[in-house]
Amino acid sequence: MVSREILRTRGVSAVFAVLLPMGAAALPVAPEGASRETVAAVGAPVGAFTTPEEAAAPAYLARTARNRAAFLDFVRLYYGERKVREAFDRYVAVDYQQHNPNIADGREAAVAWLLKMTTGSTVRMNIRRITVDGDYAVVHLHASQGPSDPGHVIMNLFRLQNGIIMEHWDVTQSVPATTASGRPLG
Repeated sequence: MVSREILRTRGVSAVFAVLLPMGAAALPVAPEGASRETVAAVGAPVGAFTTPEEAAAPAYLARTARNRAAFLDFVRLYYGERKVREAFDRYVAVDYQQHNPNIADGREAAVAWLLKMTTGSTVRMNIRRITVDGDYAVVHLHASQGPSDPGHVIMNLFRLQNGIIMEHWDVTQSVPATTASGRPLG
């Protein structure tokens, strides 16, 4: 077990660098030997990471596979075919919890808001990455209202339960004309 003092002397940012960035196929997995106490010592809530042992368990792998299949179909319907109503009726809980400050809780509130945002032949939603691990899924996309709109880059994080989306968080960033690195946001 790592104490708070060891974390302070080694730099908490190094711990977060291992725990927080998402890889191509999984949400954060704690470094080998890390314990729930280690993560709690830096302020991360219980459930914020999966130990390597938990991630390798057959039940966890099966849960990830079930949620991945459901989520990929949700992405196809909503982002690909823009069938917002069908995607949400099939894959989102009626009492869906929303963390976007502009949208109320519940499936119907999300559908009403999204229909306004995604209606129109010039709307573009280009998926960049999809990650599903356990009960969490992430979609990274570039969305715009048309060819002259630089748009926004969005990270949507969803919590699933048995293939049904229960909760949503998002982070949105406007696409600037230029970036310091010269690379696009998406």
